[in-house]
Amino acid sequence: MERDYIEPRYSSLTYQLKEGTKASYYLREGKEGILPNRIGIGIFTWDNTSALHKKRVFELKASYTKKEGGKYKGLNKGDTIHTSIYPLQLGQDFTGYGVLDERHKIYDLLVFQNKESNKIIIHHFEGMAKPEFQGLVWNYLKEITKK
Repeated sequence: MERDYIEPRYSSLTYQLKEGTKASYYLREGKEGILPNRIGIGIFTWDNTSALHKKRVFELKASYTKKEGGKYKGLNKGDTIHTSIYPLQLGQDFTGYGVLDERHKIYDLLVFQNKESNKIIIHHFEGMAKPEFQGLVWNYLKEITKK
């Protein structure tokens, strides 16, 4: 029953690190039209004018190009998307999760998995970011990624 509920809301996207960069990734596999073809994933520093308020945050940042379509295009100024990536201890190389776009009441969940040093798999779940669904998602991911 849970699997039947989750599967129609699930997509897997594989991004590969662009050679010569530290944080720029390009879509290599998966459904187009969800996230931009080029994304930035890395540690960014947020500065609130004082050294006491500096934060280093792991984030996804991206912008859709003019020619690109996408699920989140047009929601934010400059066709940008952004999410903080929070730590996740699920095993199977899962590193974190983020939510798109709470400000617009969409609540899509992104779960990040690093299989190789130059590749990131993003597991995308439509409308599943609210806490009441996250346990279902974690169990689903453990099931589909068993070795």
